[in-house]
Amino acid sequence: MPASESDAHFTIWAIACGHGDTLLIRLPNNHWALIDCHLRENLVKAQFFDLLKSLNVDRLDYLILTHPHSDHYHGMPDVINYFTSHGRSIGIYCDVGVAPVDVIQLLESVGRPTSEVKEYVKLVRSLDALFKINAVEYQPVSEGIYPLDAGGKSGFQLIPVGPKAGLSARMTRDYLAERTPSESLNSLSIQLLLRVEGDGEHIEMFLAADADTADVKNALTIWADHRENGSGKVQFRLIKVPHHGSRNGHCHQLTLSGSVGTMNLAVISADTKYRLPKRTVIEDYKNAGWTALTTTTRTDVVNTNHPLMAFAQGPKSRYVAARENIEIRWHGKNGLSWTPQTAEVSAAQLQHYFP
Repeated sequence: MPASESDAHFTIWAIACGHGDTLLIRLPNNHWALIDCHLRENLVKAQFFDLLKSLNVDRLDYLILTHPHSDHYHGMPDVINYFTSHGRSIGIYCDVGVAPVDVIQLLESVGRPTSEVKEYVKLVRSLDALFKINAVEYQPVSEGIYPLDAGGKSGFQLIPVGPKAGLSARMTRDYLAERTPSESLNSLSIQLLLRVEGDGEHIEMFLAADADTADVKNALTIWADHRENGSGKVQFRLIKVPHHGSRNGHCHQLTLSGSVGTMNLAVISADTKYRLPKRTVIEDYKNAGWTALTTTTRTDVVNTNHPLMAFAQGPKSRYVAARENIEIRWHGKNGLSWTPQTAEVSAAQLQHYFP
């Protein structure tokens, strides 16, 4: 059971939902944020809402959709419906600011499955109802936006460092004019710098969503020069690794951003379908001193001594998906901790079981 609010200044649950992202974050002073969700399976969805109930989460101060890929919004209509009943509420909803009708055309233009488009339409309808019946603030987000409002002395900041300002409008124009833009939909990813303070200490975290390598580099440059970055340094204790540990989101510069002399965590929402994360990506983080954690694994039911084994193998009947929620906590001066311990990727697992 998670610690009480007085025990931890910061808690993040990386929910294991296949290759999708679901980040539920408890912030200081009883603020809550949900960044993306992928609640496609009924069991996963039920477990997620059971977690909300066990934590007594009655209000989401922030509901953030980083970009319009279904592994980041499938199930979000159910989340909205949950928080518009029985006195629950949502404070701020954030996305990249593209008009829903344009998002639908973008999804169709790049050949996304009809089921994904229908789920997005369902999300839009839920949002429309949310805005009509609740005092919910809408905040489009890009790198030029000032830190998201937290309401007074909150003990934390959520600072957008991506996507590039004006990118969503430019991509929309290109798609609708039947021109192929140089950027992918992943380039629309909202990237956030999260800073939490407590007991005279602070921790800085980088949440990269599915940003491509070039966009990650741009976000690091933005943060180095940001008016909220008093030191001018780019040093993180925790990273949500870009794009599930894929190579097209990997940024070696990011692996060098660990805070010196401390334990730093690189969290990967892993994928069994697309054989992610990639071994070379994990190796780069581990060689730079990061502790690598991953949520979803493919386990050999014959040999369970290696909980992260068999990524290098194609799907076979002998392999089963093993998904674990990772709970990460920051205790101020006492540092970071996480459960379950099996989420950590070991050197032996790297050598034998990752592609």
